[in-house]
Amino acid sequence: MPQTRKATIGLERATGKSYERADWRFCPSTIVSGNRLSRALVLEGPNEFILGEEEKFVPHGYAVLSLDGEHLMEEVRDARGTVIYSKQLA
Repeated sequence: MPQTRKATIGLERATGKSYERADWRFCPSTIVSGNRLSRALVLEGPNEFILGEEEKFVPHGYAVLSLDGEHLMEEVRDARGTVIYSKQLA
């Protein structure tokens, strides 16, 4: 589902080694329709897959969780499958 960049384009950029492979932004905690939404990390930038309107929509990706014995690894990948964030959770 395409999502416009209106809500993400002006947010504070996430910095640090974990975020250097993509344009990550911090979204502050807010209330929408009476529901409190927690602070979140969101992906920002153009969406190359929406031809002719790339700058209007944010990019998409997906998360992969891998279990290896006692270890849990989280990866976020862009729409092409490239790892843009990874962290060992346990």
